[in-house]
Amino acid sequence: MSLVEKGFVLSPTEMLYVSFNHEAKDVQQQIAFKKTYELAKKQALKIQELFPEENFNLVDSIKGYLIDVIPHAEFSRMPKSFITDFVVANGIISEEQANHIFDIRVKIKNYGKIVNGIIKEDDDIGIRGAIEKMKFCKMTRQSTTKIRFLKLKFTIPLTPSFVQKMKGCEWYLCLESDGILTFKHHSIVQISDYLLAEMKSNAKFQLTPGKTTFLFARFNNVS
Repeated sequence: MSLVEKGFVLSPTEMLYVSFNHEAKDVQQQIAFKKTYELAKKQALKIQELFPEENFNLVDSIKGYLIDVIPHAEFSRMPKSFITDFVVANGIISEEQANHIFDIRVKIKNYGKIVNGIIKEDDDIGIRGAIEKMKFCKMTRQSTTKIRFLKLKFTIPLTPSFVQKMKGCEWYLCLESDGILTFKHHSIVQISDYLLAEMKSNAKFQLTPGKTTFLFARFNNVS
């Protein structure tokens, strides 16, 4: 804070290093982010005081200082109430962006071929907690239509899935009837499967027998 008061201006990159990235190691994410926001706001107001602009927009000015901070902010670790009442309310991100913060981006890789999807997170499943404990999961099988990630087993929700089997989608990520997270071809999807995500690729995707299949997952982020 004193940097602004003494007349020094922090660049967006310096804002990330000095305030948010440094504090995030030891304090809760929402506290670190709020302090960073307050620093950016104070700096924006100080600059406006020193160099008045006729069409000054405080929200845009603050976002300008936070441009390098926002992509690194782990919003998924912050309470949903904080996202709504502070982050969205102050115009840092839009309501639409906030609606997808807790989605999970998943990637399947087999023999150089990649397919991607997005899981709409449901707290009843517990996938978020499991993903936090792993960087990736891998399996090697002979099947060309299905890979079961045996270490990832969940209770199937009682609520209907967000995802429905659609014409044109070849691959799905689902929970089979025993709760095992499974990647499978549309031709063997069963009524008992709880679909989690449509998996899509820019190129033709196929499973090569005997080659290791990797599952990567990360939380959605605001870019």
